[in-house]
Amino acid sequence: MSNEPAPDNGGGPSEARRCPTCSEPAPPETKFCENCATELDTGESLSAGPRPRANPAVSAPCVDCGAAGDNIDRDDYCAMCGAKQPDARDHLELDDGAVAAVTDKGLRHRRNEDACSIAALSTGAVLVVCDGVSTTDHPDRASEAAAEIARQVLERAVSQTLATEPGTDLKKAMQDAVDAAQQAVLAVEPIPGGQGNPSTTIVAAMVLDQGDGKLDVLVGWLGDSRGYWIDRSGATQLTVDHSWANEQIDAGLMPEAEAQADTRAHTITRWLGRDATDVEVSVVRQEVPAEGMLLLCSDGLWNYAADPESLFDLVNGMHHLSPLELARQLTAFAVDSGGHDNITVALARFGDQATMSVTDSEPAP
Repeated sequence: MSNEPAPDNGGGPSEARRCPTCSEPAPPETKFCENCATELDTGESLSAGPRPRANPAVSAPCVDCGAAGDNIDRDDYCAMCGAKQPDARDHLELDDGAVAAVTDKGLRHRRNEDACSIAALSTGAVLVVCDGVSTTDHPDRASEAAAEIARQVLERAVSQTLATEPGTDLKKAMQDAVDAAQQAVLAVEPIPGGQGNPSTTIVAAMVLDQGDGKLDVLVGWLGDSRGYWIDRSGATQLTVDHSWANEQIDAGLMPEAEAQADTRAHTITRWLGRDATDVEVSVVRQEVPAEGMLLLCSDGLWNYAADPESLFDLVNGMHHLSPLELARQLTAFAVDSGGHDNITVALARFGDQATMSVTDSEPAP
């Protein structure tokens, strides 16, 4: 699935460098094609010395030749021997009890350009998933910066609502979080003469336990990362992709079947970044029973379970697993299904875990 901003919606990134073997877009700083692994000519020489590393705090020596950590460039290659170094973001797990997340680079990408951030609160939760746009510069940095600041803003809003400010406008808080994420992405500098301004999608959620057997769930998004509510009755997709196909359908310009069959169907039309022309967050707010699960994910998962029924079939019967174990299982499913894209799964579970399965429980009243 393409995660490239629509060229007819505010410009988007410039023409990409392409792999000579498979013609896939390739960011200028990459050394290998993410699609077919062909070695690419970057115009750089190892003898010229390393470029600044993405995370200067990481100073581990080269795993192959033992060279000092300051010889590792920002793409995690050793300037002395050229060996690729392991990246902590290739597979990252977050566990906060009732809230957990797993992000994985999958099988086809050179690096993980997804990011996530979570928080379990006294009577609520916050989850954020960002999917960096691969055809832009530093999508991994853009997604990480956006996810972290958005989580901070939302966590503060939920905490205030639960404590001293019950009148907090949560929809405004969601827009504030997206605006803060946009500023964080703008702070990620593009590469001079590079492929395009750093960009990312975002889906974020706040969940508040109302104390009356109900949850107040608010989800906001830009792009095609998704949010689902899952309980014993099934799965419901809460978000609607900001995609070229959906815009054509909503405007009445094309029938659904024709729009979805078009090669531009999954091109995103909203994102965070310098080229974004519309960063007004789409928001859905629902009151749901306080037994079930909120799941946010990048297209690396939902590409293999595109409809809510398929997703429900995946999680049904896994009610005995912890949120982290379930996130691991869903990530493993995506990898086993092909792992073509980066994969991120963030979920929060509420109430009796047994109600998550319809196979061994009584029908919902």
